[in-house]
Amino acid sequence: MDVKSILSFQKLIVLALILAASFSCASANKTVYEKKQIGSDKTIKIVVGGHTISPYREDEKKSKLLQDRAKKFCKDKHNRIPTEEFYTDGCSLVPDGTWRECCITHDIEYWCGGSIELKFASDKRIADCVEKKSNKINGDIYQLGPGLFAWGFTPTWFRWGYGYTYPMTKRKLEKSRIDRKQSK
Repeated sequence: MDVKSILSFQKLIVLALILAASFSCASANKTVYEKKQIGSDKTIKIVVGGHTISPYREDEKKSKLLQDRAKKFCKDKHNRIPTEEFYTDGCSLVPDGTWRECCITHDIEYWCGGSIELKFASDKRIADCVEKKSNKINGDIYQLGPGLFAWGFTPTWFRWGYGYTYPMTKRKLEKSRIDRKQSK
């Protein structure tokens, strides 16, 4: 095997690991993997799920306030609260820019999930928000990404309805409905 073949094989392995990580992130549950480094006593911690941006990653109080905001949004708008814990990574797979709050609001809407019409409306709202804080090209990009790659049937951490275990089904949505008489 020559050097180019070995490097290509390494790239393939890295890609496979990234894909495996995205499939394992299909649930919003936070999972912590601990792996001992080869030839060392040090342990590496890898966290899958949970907040990945500051200040929510480090500050439990701010994290709880954001989670409460997400629950209130879902309860008020959809009469349900997803079964999995809310978390945000800001603008998934793309730079946050000056529009991080647009992405956090979009994550809340995606966590709640719902009908395809709600998904399209959410994608339009993030495009409008990013456009206001930046420009039309960025707004279009931020609408196109989720429009192409973030469907409820995709096993990713940023899919539509990620507040429910994968795959999200209508039955899971119905199970999470809140009886308004009980919640008053």
